[in-house]
Amino acid sequence: MQAFINSQVRNLTRTPNVRMPKPSQCLMVTEIANPSLAAHAGVGLKDFLVSLDSVSAAEVSPSTYVTRARMREWSFYSRPRHELITLEATGIEPGVALQPTPDLIRERYDPKTSSPKDLEVLWEARDFKTLEDLARKSLAARERDHPALAYLGAALYETGRRPEGVALVEEFATHFASHWTMNFTGVAYSYLALDLLARGDSEAGIGMLHTAFEYFPCPRLADLVLRKWHLREGRL
Repeated sequence: MQAFINSQVRNLTRTPNVRMPKPSQCLMVTEIANPSLAAHAGVGLKDFLVSLDSVSAAEVSPSTYVTRARMREWSFYSRPRHELITLEATGIEPGVALQPTPDLIRERYDPKTSSPKDLEVLWEARDFKTLEDLARKSLAARERDHPALAYLGAALYETGRRPEGVALVEEFATHFASHWTMNFTGVAYSYLALDLLARGDSEAGIGMLHTAFEYFPCPRLADLVLRKWHLREGRL
């Protein structure tokens, strides 16, 4: 496999001591395959894609596979090493998953057209103030049948308005979740689980948390399941 990766790389340069680019102009690496071109180049989780073929990453779709080219030039920024990585290679994918940074979403979010995945990024980043603002704007611009309903509930719950937040995630889970992908259902279920736990129903709450994680096995829900289980078992 390493021989194949080597055969795809045309040039690899690392420039040290580079000032971090503006996050609002970048995409973030959220997954990385190993082995892969990106891993070979030294790209890591939460590093930034700065540009692709000299086009700012802010203008590039995170699904880079939708466009094809015979040759590619990827510019990544290593945040731990303060290093710019320039990878010139054939047109095969480098082996990373990308998503907009929270800063990019704050600047570019359109309530009518932006993907609900952008709200998921803000939820994962725990930017509940922006999440509430953009979720409200989305619901004002769209039908109520939208994951913004669940994310508004999440933002309200996280900022102390729990009854109102639970009512919204329950509305989404009951009436609209089946119309959307399972990750959004998982988020809604996690807050219904927290409500059960807050009302003293430990067994049902832990069970609901496990269901939420099955729907959306993301690190944030994995950590929540583990913490609540340890609390129940008296290990924290």
